[in-house]
Amino acid sequence: MLNQKLRIAVFSDVHLGHRRTPTESIISNLKRDIPDTAATAELDVIFIPGDLFDRFLSLPDASVYEIHAWIARLLRTCKRRDIVLRVLEGTPSHDWKQSRLVESINENTGIEADARHVSELSIEHHERYGMDLLYIPDEWSIDNDDTWKQVCQLMSEHRLEQVDFILMHGQFPYQLPPHVNVPTHDPDRYVSICRHYVFCGHVHIPSTYKNIVVPGSYDRLSHGEEHAKGHWRALADPSGDSSAVFVENEGATLYRSIDCCHLSVEEALEKVDTAVTALTNGSHVRVEADRNDPIASSMDVLKRKYPEFNWSSKLQSKAKSGKEMLQDMRAKYQTTPITQRTISDMVGDRLKQMACDESTIQQCLSALGEVT
Repeated sequence: MLNQKLRIAVFSDVHLGHRRTPTESIISNLKRDIPDTAATAELDVIFIPGDLFDRFLSLPDASVYEIHAWIARLLRTCKRRDIVLRVLEGTPSHDWKQSRLVESINENTGIEADARHVSELSIEHHERYGMDLLYIPDEWSIDNDDTWKQVCQLMSEHRLEQVDFILMHGQFPYQLPPHVNVPTHDPDRYVSICRHYVFCGHVHIPSTYKNIVVPGSYDRLSHGEEHAKGHWRALADPSGDSSAVFVENEGATLYRSIDCCHLSVEEALEKVDTAVTALTNGSHVRVEADRNDPIASSMDVLKRKYPEFNWSSKLQSKAKSGKEMLQDMRAKYQTTPITQRTISDMVGDRLKQMACDESTIQQCLSALGEVT
C-alpha cells in the first residue's frame, strides 16, 4: 500500500521506428514533454505500458541510434531527478522485447536509474514507495480468461487482494464498436483488484473508465487519428483522493483526410488548397474520392504543387460489387499469434482434444520447450 502521494506520467504506444511518423519527430516531442528540468523533478514515476517500439529494428536503421540516445537521456533524467521508470512489454509484433534496451543501457553506461523492463506476468513490490505493481504484457495467454485466472493465482501467492497500480497492454469492450469481434479483457475484473489506477496501452484513442486510464498513442501514426494525442499526468494519494489530467502532445504529426467525392477537379483543388493552409511541413494528407472522380487521376498535380506534404489517396467505388458484399458478410476469422508462450498452450489444448493422457502431454510439452 502506498506510503505517500505519487505524481505519475504515463506514456503508451510511442511506436519508435514507425515508418510514416518520423522517430526524430516523436523523440523531439518526448524531449519537450519530459525535459531534464526542475518541473520534471516533480514526478515520482514514469510508466510506459507497452509498444515503445513499432517494429523490429536492425542496426543499419538510422532511427536505432536516435532511440539509443533518447533512452540514455531519459535514464539520466530519471536518475538525476529521482524518478522511477517502468516499461511494460507490449504487442510482440511491435516491441519484440527491444525495450530491454532500457535495462541494458542503464547497466552498461553506469547510469543506475531505478528502471525496469517487464516482459512477464508478475507482481513487484516497490519498497521505497510501498507500492504493489501488477504487470500484464499483451497476448500473455491465448484466452484472456486464462490470463485472469493466472492473475488471481499470482495475487493469492503474494497474499494480496489489491495492488496499487496495474500496467497492462490489451483492450476492453468499451473501447471497440459493437460489431468488432476480437479478444478483450473484462475491465471490471481489473478495476476490482486495483486501489488506484489501471494504466492500459494498445488502443490508440485516449479514454477513461472508472479507474482505468488509457493514454492512447503518444503521437499520430496514421489517418483516422486526428484526435488529440499525448499522455496522462496522474496523482495517486493513499487517502484515495486521486486525479488524472490529459496533457496534449501539441507537436504531434498532422494527418488530414480531405473528402473530394463527386467534386470537379477545380472544386477538389480549391478544397485541398483551403485544407492544407494550416498544415505544417511533413504533414500527411489523404484525398478521399471515388475511383471515377477526376481528382483520382490528378494526384501528381498535388504532389508537385505541395512537395512539403506526404500525399496518399483513398479511392472507393460508387457501389460495391456482389463479390465485395458477400465478403463483408462473411464471418471474420480470429487469428492467434504464435509465440514461445502461446504455442505451448495451443499444443497442450490440441493433445487434450486428442484424448492423450497427462503423462504424454507433459512429455510433448517438455520436448517442445527444449525446441523453442
